[in-house]
Amino acid sequence: VNWRPNGEVEVAFEDKGYSVIFDYSGQDLGRLQEQARRLTALNKQLQGHEEQIREIDLAFRRVAVVKMKDGKSALL
Repeated sequence: VNWRPNGEVEVAFEDKGYSVIFDYSGQDLGRLQEQARRLTALNKQLQGHEEQIREIDLAFRRVAVVKMKDGKSALL
């Protein structure tokens, strides 16, 4: 876990091989719960492609940025 000065938290999932960026404000746990739900949905959507993912950034309200190991990115 890496706490960033801008309020984001980076969590490395060793079993998945990539990290996930969450936007966290200690006063808004509902936002963190929503991001966890989005991550669950994304994991289902990206199933079978996990080895290609470098990072998933959930810090945006309605979109996730999925960064691939080959340098490409996708908005989901």
